[in-house]
Amino acid sequence: MDPLITPNQLEELVNTGADILICDCRFDLTNPQAGREAYNAGHILGAIYVDLDRDLSAATTGSNGRHPLPSPQAWADTKQRLGIDSKTTVIAYDNHGSVYASRLWWMLKSSGHAHTQVLDGGLSAWNGSIGMIPPVLKPLTSAISPHDWMNSVTVNAIEQWLTDPQGQCLSLIHI
Repeated sequence: MDPLITPNQLEELVNTGADILICDCRFDLTNPQAGREAYNAGHILGAIYVDLDRDLSAATTGSNGRHPLPSPQAWADTKQRLGIDSKTTVIAYDNHGSVYASRLWWMLKSSGHAHTQVLDGGLSAWNGSIGMIPPVLKPLTSAISPHDWMNSVTVNAIEQWLTDPQGQCLSLIHI
């Protein structure tokens, strides 16, 4: 599956009634409420709001970065709450060069989800219907098994790789 979907391709999917979940990932680092406010003011019809702080990050502790990855279990719980099962095609968009939409795409791919794309050009490229009423979330009734972050590289793994003269720990890094 191509990582990008054009606005025309997305409109075709919407019109066919395909099993898709459109996710508005707009966010502003200087004003964390701005993404939700922009979503409430108008979003692609049928899109749900996915918040960088609430949905795509773990709580910060002061030593784990600005937006640390959630645990595999927390991410599985979020996917269940949002209604994302293995068969759902997820289309993500934002209005900041796809920075936040790409995080959702990467998190899904890294946790084994095959059907996800980012709207090429983001919301500004969309010419289809815009809505203001959020759809009702359809959480999954069965739990999702957590999937380890197999494609992540930790600082510790990089430090170990840099100090290993034989390159033996190279297998620790999965890119």
